[in-house]
Amino acid sequence: MTATSYPIRAFKGKKRTKKVRKQALADQAPVMLSFETQRVLAAKQARPVDQILMYASDTEQLSFQPTVRLEVKHYSPELEKGETLMNRIGKQDFFKTQAYMLVAISVMGLLIGFFIAYFI
Repeated sequence: MTATSYPIRAFKGKKRTKKVRKQALADQAPVMLSFETQRVLAAKQARPVDQILMYASDTEQLSFQPTVRLEVKHYSPELEKGETLMNRIGKQDFFKTQAYMLVAISVMGLLIGFFIAYFI
């Protein structure tokens, strides 16, 4: 074996097997579906309602009680998003405070600039 004649058999896929003949398939036993009849025969018979109520467990007896109708209250979208009058006023005050701070910082920067220009 040389460097140029490396055996490539290891990289090839497996050989394909021959197709199974029809006779081999016919020799197998047919599939029986007997479980359907067993399921029908083993089905539970219905019991009378009185018997069900008499032998019911505590949790089953709770399920026999009449239910209470529930109503969902529809709130305004503002309340669901949390936009109340307090929040709205708080946002306005916050924006006013931000605007005031921006103007104050700008004026202080301008004054510092003038002091540096004239005294230094």
